Amino acid sequence: MGVITPPLQEIQLPCLASFTARRATKVSIGKHSYLLFVPGSTKRYFATLPLKRVLDACHQSRLLENHVDEVLKSLSLTADQRPTLTRIIENLVSNKMLVSSATWLSGCKSRPVAHPQVTSLGFVTADRTSALESAVTSYLRNLSAHGRTVTVIVMDDSQQNENRESNRHALGVLPLDCLVRYADINDKRQFVSHLVKYGVAPDVLHFGILGDCGAALAAIGANRNALLLDTLGETVFSADDDTLCRLTCHPKRKRVSLL
Repeated sequence: MGVITPPLQEIQLPCLASFTARRATKVSIGKHSYLLFVPGSTKRYFATLPLKRVLDACHQSRLLENHVDEVLKSLSLTADQRPTLTRIIENLVSNKMLVSSATWLSGCKSRPVAHPQVTSLGFVTADRTSALESAVTSYLRNLSAHGRTVTVIVMDDSQQNENRESNRHALGVLPLDCLVRYADINDKRQFVSHLVKYGVAPDVLHFGILGDCGAALAAIGANRNALLLDTLGETVFSADDDTLCRLTCHPKRKRVSLL
C-alpha cells in the first residue's frame, strides 16, 4: 500500500507575506485523528485534533504573526505556548498547508477548468484468481482501446497463501503493460501497525481495514475501505473481481438528430 506521509517536520521559515490555509479535505480515522489532503496533491498528512483546529483557525489571509495571535485567542492558549505554536504554523508553511496569498491568487488565475481524470482502477478480491485475471484484463483492454492508462490497485483478502501467490502471479503476467500495486492481508496488517504508531485507535483500524473475520460482508467492506484510504485524494474507479468491462449502447436508446 502507499506510504503515508510522515508527520510535519519542524523548520524555521521567516516570511513577511500573508498566508492562508489551503482547501484541505479532513478525513476522520479515529478519535481525535485525521488524514489531511489537498485535492490535486498526492501528499497526505496525519494530524491530531489540535493541529486540525490550528488549520481551521487559519482560514483567513494574515501575516504569520497575526495567525499566531488569532490561534492563541481562538483556542484559548496561554502566552507561554506562543513559541511552540509559532513553530507549528511555520511547519504548515514549509509543508504548503499554508500558502501565501499571492500563490493562492496565482493558482486561481492559472488553474484550468477540467473534469478530474480517473487515475486508479481498484479491485477488491479474495480467493478468485481466474475471475480477478479476467476482470483486470477486460478493463485494461478497454482502457488501451481508448488511449487511457491508469494504475491498477488490487486489495487481496485471500486467506490462503497459495491463493495470494496465484493472484500475484496472474497480475505479473497481464497481457498489457501497466503499473500494478498489490496488497494482501499481511500488507494491510503492517499498514494498521503503522497508523497505530501515530495514535489511531487500534480497534477502529482493525475493524475498518482488516474487518471482522466472522462476518463476510464486514470483511468485503474493510477491503474496500483499505482501497479508498490508499487512494485518498485521487479519482478512483472501484470494480469487483467478478465484473467484465464491456461497453455497449442501451438497447432502447433513441437516436436524436441534431439537425
